[in-house]
Amino acid sequence: MRIVILSTDTLHHIYFINSIASEFDIAAVYYETDSASFPYDVTSPYAQKEEGFERKNFFRNTPRSLSGKLNVFRVPSVNSKQFMLSAGRIEADIAIVFGCGRIKPHVFGLFREGLINIHRGLATHYRGLDCDIWPIFHDDFQNIGVTLHYVDEGLDTGDIIAMRKIEYSADDKIYKLRHKTTVMATDMMKEALRKIIAGGGVKSGINGGGRYYCAMPSALKSLCQRKFDAYIKKKV
Repeated sequence: MRIVILSTDTLHHIYFINSIASEFDIAAVYYETDSASFPYDVTSPYAQKEEGFERKNFFRNTPRSLSGKLNVFRVPSVNSKQFMLSAGRIEADIAIVFGCGRIKPHVFGLFREGLINIHRGLATHYRGLDCDIWPIFHDDFQNIGVTLHYVDEGLDTGDIIAMRKIEYSADDKIYKLRHKTTVMATDMMKEALRKIIAGGGVKSGINGGGRYYCAMPSALKSLCQRKFDAYIKKKV
């Protein structure tokens, strides 16, 4: 099976791609270079701690850069003509999407087995951006997790392949969440790919479609950091 990965160049995506490539044959990796902008500040107050924790913990057993054996392409968007021409020549069976913008329908026909998106959130409750921390804002700590779903014309509305909630530990911090959900997503995707390659496919269920959220403003991220610390101190 020919697999391509559509993503962006970040630490947690490098970990994910290398982990998947260690077990499966990846025909190509496409990095989107365009990024979304917002009319308000979305800077994370714990970004430095998040990056430091990820550098220390993601790369104990995997390299900090993509394997030189991978074919890596940079495109403005996976909706671009540049991507369509390149991916069309590869003739991949399936695409894994992790961290890209909204994918338009003209891309769907490139992949016989479709596109599987990794959503760091429970799509039945939270769709869109920052869905690992919007539950914290709503004091909904039991609904933080990861969803694998097929890509359709909506935003995180495709049929669900798998969904898992995180488990907490006494030393959890909000800046560790992305690491935790990325490791979980990697394991979930490996399980799904094994089933697909074995010929059994994967079961999928209807996505009820949770509320859509945009990027969280910086001030609310600071609030969520305090809420998360208080929750862990009280509950774990």
